[in-house]
Amino acid sequence: MLLPNYTCVEIDKAVIAVTAKRKTYTEVSEEFGVPRTVIFNRIKGQKTHIHKQSEKEWSFDGISTIKNIIRKAEKHAISKTHLKNQEQFHLLGKIRIEHAISKGRRLAAQKHNEQVGVNRRILARMIHVVCYLGKQELAFRRHRDNTKSLNRVTSNTIQNELIQCVTKVLNSKILKEIKSASFVHVQADETTDVSCRSQMSIIFRFFIDQNNIERFVGFFDVSKDKTGSGLAEVINVGIIKWEVRNKIVSQTYDGASVMAGGKNCVQNIIRQIYPIDQQKKVSFLENKDLNYQIIVIQNGIIIPEPLQQLKFIFKN
Repeated sequence: MLLPNYTCVEIDKAVIAVTAKRKTYTEVSEEFGVPRTVIFNRIKGQKTHIHKQSEKEWSFDGISTIKNIIRKAEKHAISKTHLKNQEQFHLLGKIRIEHAISKGRRLAAQKHNEQVGVNRRILARMIHVVCYLGKQELAFRRHRDNTKSLNRVTSNTIQNELIQCVTKVLNSKILKEIKSASFVHVQADETTDVSCRSQMSIIFRFFIDQNNIERFVGFFDVSKDKTGSGLAEVINVGIIKWEVRNKIVSQTYDGASVMAGGKNCVQNIIRQIYPIDQQKKVSFLENKDLNYQIIVIQNGIIIPEPLQQLKFIFKN
């Protein structure tokens, strides 16, 4: 991508022209060759912003006011970090001196860049594998990971890092969708996994462009406290994390007493925390599908013989 050829001094002159001479952004942009978006709202040193090696207000936050802007610009223009970043900016994409002098270093850098390209393609394929396994709810490998196993691809550390990176990207997309929604419905369900730990899943539902969207936001360990206040605290933390405190209009849980019945149940606590207004509070909808699941589990405990037969059917 080609970068525009203008310096921080030109930006400062453009800002002075806008503030002192009362010219419009378009006129100053045409006169100094500086995009009006750079002048508008905040002023940032371009070279410093690219290399991220300077004062926080020039490289990250920007300067939102024009108070003492001339003095700040003059001080920044002669700073060590600005001059260093300006030098790096002019050398960006140019042939390095050691590569021009030594053929060995140039070939080594070329070989390194080729290996980086290969590694990036491999990593891209691994990212697609992570997304596919997550979509199909499959594990990375089976229980065997010895030298004779065909399931050895990457270490568990790299796998966890890939999962965390993909999760971060998905969460940012979900957060963007939630911010564009006018209201949000929260659904939670608590169950016990194979390791006998109680986990609760939280789901958000909302409308965007007349489309009903459902997003799963994670599992949460609730083994230590399965009371109504404990479960409500976990849900409340999730609501605060995803910034939906002012958008919650309804909630859905199963028919268990700790979730839907009694004064200290989850739905009553959430209604007290997030009232829509003084007269109306967050409504509660009971999920009948979760009750059917509980019925099937309890019947399986009472009459285990049919389940044993199903086990042999799937095993064979």
